[in-house]
Amino acid sequence: MPNVTLQYTANLAHQFDPAALLARVHQAFADTGEFAMADVKGRAFQIDTFQVGLNEAPEKSFVHVTVATMTTRSAELKQRLGKAIVAVLQDTFRSQFDEITCQLRVEIVPIDPAFYFAG
Repeated sequence: MPNVTLQYTANLAHQFDPAALLARVHQAFADTGEFAMADVKGRAFQIDTFQVGLNEAPEKSFVHVTVATMTTRSAELKQRLGKAIVAVLQDTFRSQFDEITCQLRVEIVPIDPAFYFAG
């Protein structure tokens, strides 16, 4: 734990390397000094079917990172981590896109340890 899910729209597929971006997101975890890195699991998914707004501009895109982590992690740590991941996304995409054509989002999702099972 935690689990990282990187989702990106298909029209970004040739704009970046998903594996390299995941590595940078994992580094953001390492930089906190709060996570056992062997427990951080990441995956990336290209979204082939998507719509942004009314699809009036088909070049619009988004990148959404979801971090699922235990509720036992402090709010301060989650804030630092979320901001660090947003910075990684901005560094990766802002030179190519603006906020209107590429929306960058990070969501921290709490997992209640009483309902998380591993085998």
